[in-house]
Amino acid sequence: MSTTTGLPPPRSLLGPISLSQVNSLPSLLLSYLRVPPPAPDGGDVENYALIPMLRRGAKRIVLFANVITPLNVTWDANQRPPLGPSRAGILGGGGDMDDALAAFFGVFMDPLNERGWNYRMNQIFHADDLTPLVQQLQAGARAGTGAVARMNLTTISNEHWGVAGGLEVDITWVYLSRCLEWERELSPEIREKVVPKNGVNDTMKLVRGGPFDSFPHYPTGRLHYTPEQANLLAALGEWTVLANAPLFR
Repeated sequence: MSTTTGLPPPRSLLGPISLSQVNSLPSLLLSYLRVPPPAPDGGDVENYALIPMLRRGAKRIVLFANVITPLNVTWDANQRPPLGPSRAGILGGGGDMDDALAAFFGVFMDPLNERGWNYRMNQIFHADDLTPLVQQLQAGARAGTGAVARMNLTTISNEHWGVAGGLEVDITWVYLSRCLEWERELSPEIREKVVPKNGVNDTMKLVRGGPFDSFPHYPTGRLHYTPEQANLLAALGEWTVLANAPLFR
């Protein structure tokens, strides 16, 4: 048996294959093996595709930071930089805010020996701009309408990614957060399942256990959600956008 590609028939390729071997095989060979191609994680270097948007000249951006780390609304960004994850919890979680977002402002929360990801080449905005952004996000979270902020920012030069300095961009930031006003509108049945009993009015507290464990900060390593989990997250997102409509116009 022969093929037009010149590759041997699938039966000659059967046998144990390591993940490292699979990752090096061309996609055509993978199709013979009926092995799905590996899915790389872009979050190793940049989670939001903000840098590619700036490289393409985008002037108006809406960025949804669907993160696993709740924003610490009690942290005073004027007093100290954000603390990083403690490593006691979920991989990549913990601390005052999301590490990938802070890195855009040259604030690096992860230890130098972090091997899972590296955001230290990602600064594209002035460090001084992080505090007013955090304060806007915190104000929205405390108000119960969602951690949403809009800022006009100017880039600094980033040679690693080829982002020019001096670019002016208008960004609406949506930092995933519990929305207390939205929760008050839920039916008692749903509210019972998504609102933590010890922390009803504390957006940093999350429900533990049950069908909506960690809502809305589901672990980003989880690749499957039930229809109920996905629909509830979508409903929260829609409500947050509508509640902050002027910041999107």
